[in-house]
Amino acid sequence: MNIKTLISIPLIVTALAYVGLKGFIYYKTKTELDKMIQTAAPFVQIEYGGISSDLNGTLSIDRVLMTPTGSYDEISIQQLQISGDGPVFLFNLMQGFKDKTPPAMMNIAVKRLESPVSSSFINNVGARLTGSDKGAWKDKTESCSLAGIIKASGLKELGFPGLTIDGVIGYQYDEESNEVEFNINYELAGVESSSFSLKLSGLSAAGMIGAGDPPEIQQLRLVRMIEPGYIKQMITMCAANAQQTPDEFINSVLTRPAKHYLNNLGFIPGPGLSAMFKQLITKAGTLEIQASPSSSINPATLSAYKTSDLVDLLGITVRYNNIPVKDLSISTQLQKKTRDPQKATVTATPTVQVEKKNLAGKPIKKRPRLRYIETDLDELKNYLLYRVRVYTLDNNIAKQGVLISIKNQTINVEELLHSGKMTVHLHSSRIARVEVLRREE
Repeated sequence: MNIKTLISIPLIVTALAYVGLKGFIYYKTKTELDKMIQTAAPFVQIEYGGISSDLNGTLSIDRVLMTPTGSYDEISIQQLQISGDGPVFLFNLMQGFKDKTPPAMMNIAVKRLESPVSSSFINNVGARLTGSDKGAWKDKTESCSLAGIIKASGLKELGFPGLTIDGVIGYQYDEESNEVEFNINYELAGVESSSFSLKLSGLSAAGMIGAGDPPEIQQLRLVRMIEPGYIKQMITMCAANAQQTPDEFINSVLTRPAKHYLNNLGFIPGPGLSAMFKQLITKAGTLEIQASPSSSINPATLSAYKTSDLVDLLGITVRYNNIPVKDLSISTQLQKKTRDPQKATVTATPTVQVEKKNLAGKPIKKRPRLRYIETDLDELKNYLLYRVRVYTLDNNIAKQGVLISIKNQTINVEELLHSGKMTVHLHSSRIARVEVLRREE
């Protein structure tokens, strides 16, 4: 056997393996796509052009066309891509990752999605992404609100002929360090572009598929760039609708009642954020929000904190056009109106008398109030993420915090300290009693 033959054999075997893998991927992809199309047929008609793959671990589906049933709206996608770290990724993808080991990296890309602005399908997706079916996405009167302008919910009123969208979502996972970074990049041509990244640590391979212990937040970053042309058109249109000059309209948007911002934004911005929002809807530009906790944060415990506390807890910073916003004060509650003391005195007495007489003749029902209630250890599993006070046998001073988990007869409580936070692990043998902050039954 000569040298040429020795060299050519492995090349031929490699080529055959590659062709075989491509054929297998094509067959599996086409089979699954056809099943999906058949399942979706009552709701949307789907067509596609071609399927291809390469040695870099990329699977591409070209010329996808979707038409919702009962609609003339056509949504086209030039190319859908799923990519990972080499051909082994594609093989495991076709097998459905049966070994339950997540790939080290994966990206899903949508290239040039085109849709009519008025598409009910896109509007419904938009409503889900913005978190409400009743907010700025659907209500025309809210298109010119602060949130509506930032969300670009008035494109139809502006006369945009259609939407052109490019986007990528993916992650990179390091199994040795148990760290993962999620990334989302999105661009709406002529309007805005956004990028979002989230770094987590303490995430095992089991955690990547929804099992194991929850991860901890290391860093979160959101960057949103709004196009000046879009902002100018939007402000001009809204000002004309309100019969105001652009400056008058911008001032009116930022001087509405606190309740409006609570409903529209979800919070009431303080002076620093209000000034930043004014610049954003006047000149457009780039908004950057970053969270870098000084110590690791368990995402499962975030709901236990007040919104106003999260700014310091997460180490949140905000920059507009690379200039820091120093005042990040916000509020999530409306201020109660104070009454005239003399009027309060006059009206208080009859109220008390009515309550005592109970004119309806019915027993007065006590309103359940929130207080710390002693709770059996066996029942604590029902109160995860509740605030608790734990008294130990060797200390009369309670440890207070959020009950984050129970494992191996050990309860784990996250304490919020002046210098940060600390997780305390207390075995049931050391516990004298536990009180949970909950409503009386």
